[in-house]
Amino acid sequence: MPRTIPVAVVSLLAAAGMAAAQLPPHVMFDRHLLHAERLMDAADPVRALEAMQRALDLKMDHDLELPEDFDFRYANVAFAAGALQAAMDSVNRYLRMAVREDPFYREALAMSLDIEASLPAQNSCSNRPKGAECWMELSKQPGCHVWNSDLQPGETVTWTAICSGAMAQGPGTVTRTWDEGKSTVEATGRLQYGKRQGDWVVREANGDVSEGPYAAGLKHGLWVERRADGAVWTGPYVAGMRQGRWVVRDAHRGVSEGPYVDGMRNGDWIVRYADGTVWEGPYFDDKMHGDWEWRLADGGLWKGQYLYGEMDGDWLIRNKNGSTSNVYYRNGVAVYE
Repeated sequence: MPRTIPVAVVSLLAAAGMAAAQLPPHVMFDRHLLHAERLMDAADPVRALEAMQRALDLKMDHDLELPEDFDFRYANVAFAAGALQAAMDSVNRYLRMAVREDPFYREALAMSLDIEASLPAQNSCSNRPKGAECWMELSKQPGCHVWNSDLQPGETVTWTAICSGAMAQGPGTVTRTWDEGKSTVEATGRLQYGKRQGDWVVREANGDVSEGPYAAGLKHGLWVERRADGAVWTGPYVAGMRQGRWVVRDAHRGVSEGPYVDGMRNGDWIVRYADGTVWEGPYFDDKMHGDWEWRLADGGLWKGQYLYGEMDGDWLIRNKNGSTSNVYYRNGVAVYE
């Protein structure tokens, strides 16, 4: 059943909303700017742009005076959100009024070059190498583009919904096809300025299904990835890379859990097999590296060191009957002298 919010809490929330609404327009303007800053710090540029737009609406409704750097700040947020034309218009307005001594002058010049290079006309996927990030023209909607963060050779893309200007917009389904039609990825969600935003469901031809949020075209937030072999991966992405603690549940291997840093396993991981066997030790740049311990289901124990993914040095082996031995490994191969 849905949880009931106490009347007292509702009253407090309503009072807080009324208090904010009664603030002078210039104070509300500054609140929206501060909110946009916090959203940018939280890697949510699309909502930050909405906050900037609310500030701009207040300016128009109440004839407020804009800060001298407003157009620069608006351009910075719009660029991060993928609103490229709005970003270009805003940074050009700033540059037309700025002088060389202004603190953001050179940064604004650089931003204008970066925005121009990012426009679909300048950064299309034509003749780009595999894995490139670029704007791909839709095969059935010439002149309309979606952002592709991992271009594949011979790839084509379709979109089921509308286009606005040169970019796909709104809710719909993106279908990517390459390898002469043998590889297909179908993703359903909402495009904002041609980039994925909010919750998406991604289905691959091999049966893998992933669900989670995007922010400005990058995976950002908690994702659940269900593999065709039955494994389930759960954990957070930050700006397109796995970050923080992930849990992998696999019918064959059991449960693995540990931290990712910048898309690679780094730090202490533990693997619990269904039969009771446990592996435990550190990863470094996605490779076992450091002191590892295998506790076998029958009471046996293997204890030693990995060096960049290979068993290396002296390993202690204790059998289930209590007897022990030592084996020396070099580059993953046992060495007997």
